[in-house]
Amino acid sequence: MTRSIVADRSSRTAASAEPPFEAYVSFVRPVTMETAGTLLAACQTLMSEGVEHIHLAVGSGGGSIIAGLSVYNQLRALPLRFTTYNVGSVDSVAILPYLLGEERYADQWTSFLFHGVSWTFGSNGDTAHTQVADAYACVSSYERTLSAITASRTGIPEQRIREMRSNSTILSAEDARSMGLATRLGAFSIPRQGRWWQV
Repeated sequence: MTRSIVADRSSRTAASAEPPFEAYVSFVRPVTMETAGTLLAACQTLMSEGVEHIHLAVGSGGGSIIAGLSVYNQLRALPLRFTTYNVGSVDSVAILPYLLGEERYADQWTSFLFHGVSWTFGSNGDTAHTQVADAYACVSSYERTLSAITASRTGIPEQRIREMRSNSTILSAEDARSMGLATRLGAFSIPRQGRWWQV
């Protein structure tokens, strides 16, 4: 009897020592090079600890296109499964980390904002025509890239995405689900014993 109890305790201890294969990460920040780097580092750390599936909550007003593209491409390269959740508003380039999810949830009162790329020139006086041409080329390239990624992940026609971006379109959770941007309606929920990171 004693051996049985000891063996049972040992098996429970061994089971509790197994790595958690799921983790919960909240990204409720502007998209900058700093915050993108923090998110990437958190996911890499969790992966190194045995996590295979990350539930990623996103609430962001957008930010840097370069940072958004960089973190999207790098996280897509990791051998991780993502499920993503809109927990407030997912705007502009913040849609990219949301699109990491194979399953993408939107809570009932959340929204998504699509708008066009803008460019800010320096405040040091005159702007050369070459700078204007460079800015136009960059803006056009970003528009194509962001629209193509969204279309590839959602099945929404790329021309429709371009129109939404051009017209500064806000989608409700139900709108997003019906179009395929979100795959389900539902809330971000963390189990009592779940591992939760805020980045």
